[in-house]
Amino acid sequence: MATYDALAVGTRLHGLLRRPVAERTDANKTKAMSFVAYAALLYVFPAEKARFDAKLSSYGFTPAPTVFDAATAQGVGNLAAQAVTDFRRGDGANQDGSLSASGVAYSDYTGYAPLNSPAVFSQPTPLSGIVAPGRWQLLTFNNAAGVAQTPSFLAAHWRNVVPFA
Repeated sequence: MATYDALAVGTRLHGLLRRPVAERTDANKTKAMSFVAYAALLYVFPAEKARFDAKLSSYGFTPAPTVFDAATAQGVGNLAAQAVTDFRRGDGANQDGSLSASGVAYSDYTGYAPLNSPAVFSQPTPLSGIVAPGRWQLLTFNNAAGVAQTPSFLAAHWRNVVPFA
């Protein structure tokens, strides 16, 4: 955690949370990282709050995702998690479904439509539907139950996601 390091620089808040040398202890790092993980997990899996509360409590920490005091390890963890989740919320991944009409998390919002017809593996020439070489190809196959399936493109919008590393 960059806050408790002399040289590391955070990806979102840069050096704004840097703590004095006397506070750069393993205990503070552990507590801050525990609260970063806790807050990030609550953001992604809110229905699992009781489970995360129990895990954080098992480490001797009191769950309190609303403490944002940068003078405490808990506050540092919550501030760091908030900065990352705020950034990721608008990164184009559509994690909360707000960018698509369906409201489904991580769903496509670009209106992508494949140019090539589905290739059917049971046909002698499965690639006959290609009209645009180099573009994504739908594939039709029989699943374990013998039912034909043609999965859609799962991440057409992923080209719009802001890199995070």
